[in-house]
Amino acid sequence: MRRKLFAVLSAAVLMLCGCSQKPAESSVAETLPPMTEAPKPAVVYYVTDHGTAPLDKVTKFKAAVEAKNCLVQADAMAELPTGADLVILNAPREDLTKEEAAQLDRYMDDGGHLLLLIPADESDTRYKYLERSLERFCIRMDYDRIVETDKARMQGEDPTFPEIRQIHAPEGMTITDETAQRPLYLHNCRSFHFETGENFHDLRLDAILETAASAVGEPCGGVADDPLTFEHEQLMTMLFSRDTMHGNGFMVVGGASDFLLDENYDLTSSTSAQDYVLAAVGWAANPVGF
Repeated sequence: MRRKLFAVLSAAVLMLCGCSQKPAESSVAETLPPMTEAPKPAVVYYVTDHGTAPLDKVTKFKAAVEAKNCLVQADAMAELPTGADLVILNAPREDLTKEEAAQLDRYMDDGGHLLLLIPADESDTRYKYLERSLERFCIRMDYDRIVETDKARMQGEDPTFPEIRQIHAPEGMTITDETAQRPLYLHNCRSFHFETGENFHDLRLDAILETAASAVGEPCGGVADDPLTFEHEQLMTMLFSRDTMHGNGFMVVGGASDFLLDENYDLTSSTSAQDYVLAAVGWAANPVGF
């Protein structure tokens, strides 16, 4: 009898103290937030042949790309991995080979992303196969150099350093209001045009950056069969084209690149242009808005 009474009293005391003889069903681990894996780095493939800007000359740009959770791999165009999230061709001075162009086309057809930066070039190099790859996205590269005729729209009274304006940033390519409103100048840049092709209606394309109508596209480099001078129009110097029928593969094409060189990277005049290029990198690494 005494033992039964003691057991009842003990249970009552435990209840009053907020204790329980039953093991707790929850554990400390269950109160912690669930473990999540860090996002897998996007693979950015930097092409090192065809006369592109050497990677050791753009180390600050490389660091900025890596800061966007990207893994930068660098090698020849022929070694392009099929799983790359973005291919960067930075200021090539030689054309692709026929085989490399076909390889690039297959990569783009599988939903790949290309960032091509190709400034004005006085050499007689004709980018025959690279042009064909651009044509698949209804983009034509002009063999010209943009020259500003209005002194109020030049950087340092240099006509080859024209003022550039934002026209449109594609959905998913994040451009801050500060960047969009900040003055932007590009040195030694070329222009591009859109041309209607058979697949034009499958593409989503637009200009990103263009000049004022006071700028002129003067013939520069290439061959004699491209003697056109573009004037009295706004010239596109950065644009994009996205193929809705092939995995939303897209190209971002720009007509200048010396602002990415280490020697120019910290200049105030380079900041806005870098923002647009890095926004394109971020878009490829995390392609949203489709």
